Amino acid sequence: MSKATENFVAKCKQFWDGAEKTNGGMTVGQLAKIIRKATANVEITDQQIAEMFLDLDDDGDKILSWDEFTDVFMKKDPKKIQENELAEAFKGLDKDGSGRLSDGEVRQAFAALGINISDDELANTMKQADVDGDGKIDFKEFLKAWGSA
Repeated sequence: MSKATENFVAKCKQFWDGAEKTNGGMTVGQLAKIIRKATANVEITDQQIAEMFLDLDDDGDKILSWDEFTDVFMKKDPKKIQENELAEAFKGLDKDGSGRLSDGEVRQAFAALGINISDDELANTMKQADVDGDGKIDFKEFLKAWGSA
């Protein structure tokens, strides 16, 4: 797992800790709230959320534990995440359509997840992902940091 992915998972843990939970985990409805908040600009159906929930709920107890929630990050190699899913995520984050993510757009992505990232954390995330050092994260750098490149 890349350092940027590790940082993202750590931030997700902070978000998880502050999110509404039932019996220490999340119901499909609680997961839907998180997903809709994080993907405000992406249309996602109740059916897609339900399918995602069923895929992640390994023990079938209808409560998503932290381990199940992070299964996508921890058990699956990020390189196996489909490039088209990452392309859609990148497109949603690239608010100005420039093909490159600014630090402001990265900050907005964290904010959409309910994560208040400090200036130092943002600078560190940008430094790790911005391989060519131009101050922006292009799609290739995005894939390398969070996906399958």
